[in-house]
Amino acid sequence: MGMRNVARLLMAALKNSEPFDLISGDVLSILPKADDTGSIAIGSGALDMDVKVFLGASTDFVLLDVGNGQVTFDNAELNLGDNDELEFGDAPDVSVMWNATYLQATSAANPLWTNAPSPLDPAYNTTAYELFDDFFSYDNTATVGGWTLTEVGTGTDAISTAIPGGAVTLTCQVTTDNACEQIFKIGEGFKLAAGKTLWYEARVRFTGDATQSEVYFGLAATEDLTAVADVLPADGIGFDKQDGATAVNLTCSKNGTDTGAVAGVDVLTTTEWVRYGMLVDGVTSVTPYINGVAGTAATATIVDDELLTPVFLVRNGDNIATAILDVDYVKIAQLR
Repeated sequence: MGMRNVARLLMAALKNSEPFDLISGDVLSILPKADDTGSIAIGSGALDMDVKVFLGASTDFVLLDVGNGQVTFDNAELNLGDNDELEFGDAPDVSVMWNATYLQATSAANPLWTNAPSPLDPAYNTTAYELFDDFFSYDNTATVGGWTLTEVGTGTDAISTAIPGGAVTLTCQVTTDNACEQIFKIGEGFKLAAGKTLWYEARVRFTGDATQSEVYFGLAATEDLTAVADVLPADGIGFDKQDGATAVNLTCSKNGTDTGAVAGVDVLTTTEWVRYGMLVDGVTSVTPYINGVAGTAATATIVDDELLTPVFLVRNGDNIATAILDVDYVKIAQLR
């Protein structure tokens, strides 16, 4: 049947409020003259109507409901197959996808967490494990507290009373060279391994002399770093800043060797909150993320034989300034 005849029958049916019946076995195809041109509009924005598509029964349908400005699924499912995304926002800003193994949610604003398992997944706890500390509370009591403290001098480690949302503040002894504060999470719960992707993010703020100071934070085997000249662990992955410089480096250390470093992934500035993240592809690579922006990956001396735990350290680099490190939160997730 030609398109003109189809159009005549359709118009007649509409005028008489009658069904428009296709001949048994016919397929109605509406094709443009050129690919990806033209459009079909139902309504005009001023004159509109509901559109209902039935799915085998009068109670099973999809309804484009003009009056309520919504799409209604009644006894119908929106089926997205493996690796099909549900997108939100214009960018899109957020998407949710089942990747054939687990549900993952991604954000354009923080791509570090792309492909990370989503807590929305009912099987989340069997897919991954995570540590999240927002520092609404903090306890450094040996063996029973959540964190353990090692220090040089008489500095302080305490929950901040001035930062909303929770934060722990590490303050070195005032104007004392090499005074140092270090905290480790009790219980080494993470180990890098092939196929076990790990995501790490911490939001921190440094106050003091950005040049005359030392900082380290990331994941490491438990070790007293307060007297280590370069504050780098024997085994760990993390971010460091050395005395006499403002460059923040990504460092991978394995059995005391740390040739797998990427220098200058950031520049330490004072009183500025920064999100430092790491995407760890098993034992193959560690990619830094600074405020959600990916940098150059480290690919050597990645620790693969030690259990790791979060660590935060700050040390005075002279006897004039006082180094302070605020930690807003730390989050680590790893595939089981």
